[in-house]
Amino acid sequence: MNRRYFEQKKGRVEIIPMIDIMLFLLVFFIMITLQMIPDKGLNLQLPTSSEAQSLPRPHFTININKDGSV
Repeated sequence: MNRRYFEQKKGRVEIIPMIDIMLFLLVFFIMITLQMIPDKGLNLQLPTSSEAQSLPRPHFTININKDGSV
């Protein structure tokens, strides 16, 4: 009976956890980068009206014949 208590094993690099960590870091850095980019909008003060009236919508009827005439 030959017992080997100290067998030499080759070291392995587990790739699945490393991929998970790399994807997490990628998402983390993308989110941080997007928050660091300032908004390039313009501050506008549009005019307002105190007596706004809604305009009636026009109603049109268009007839198209088989020969393509309107």
